[in-house]
Amino acid sequence: MGQKGELTTRQKRALETRKLIFETALSLILEKGFNSVHIEDIAKKAGTSVGLFYKYFKSKDEVVVEHYKKIDGVYLEAYENLDPNVSSTEKLVQVLKAGFKFSEDLGKEFLGVLFSNQFGLKGDIHYVMSNQRRINRIVRNIVQEGQGNGEFRTDLDQDTIVSMIFRCYTGSYFEWTLMEESKGLTEEGIKFLQLFIEAAISSSQRRPE
Repeated sequence: MGQKGELTTRQKRALETRKLIFETALSLILEKGFNSVHIEDIAKKAGTSVGLFYKYFKSKDEVVVEHYKKIDGVYLEAYENLDPNVSSTEKLVQVLKAGFKFSEDLGKEFLGVLFSNQFGLKGDIHYVMSNQRRINRIVRNIVQEGQGNGEFRTDLDQDTIVSMIFRCYTGSYFEWTLMEESKGLTEEGIKFLQLFIEAAISSSQRRPE
């Protein structure tokens, strides 16, 4: 037996199979479109069975949701690697910049597939839109810190500020995906995010009562 915490050969094989199915499904969805891809197509291209697909994913929608879980890992890594001495604004920018960069590397077409199917998710929509997603909790922590140190305005509650941030953030994604001619998502997204922070949630922008 292996040491405690080590994966067995069987467990490693299961992880590899799940990864293969996931990547195959995304590849086909990107190539043919979500509605044109069937579970049988995914299983055939991956060299597995339909039954094995359902062992790891209950639907194609869950494959899309898996992407959101993957990008949440990117946010967490960026958050854990932040310099604790930088401003709350810089922390917010750096975490969301990691998401922009990850998504830009995937490309517009891939993001278009994700967005077009996000609104059709059924049982799994709770994860995609949940305020308990890792990125939501991270942004909330940064906002709380920013309000506590006087950097962010306090005449708005945390829920309102977090909601405003995500509207700004997701809006950058949608615009970049839909525009035929545009600059890089990371460059433009961060520029807009910084302007938004300065104009909307910075404590220096509070109007005197």
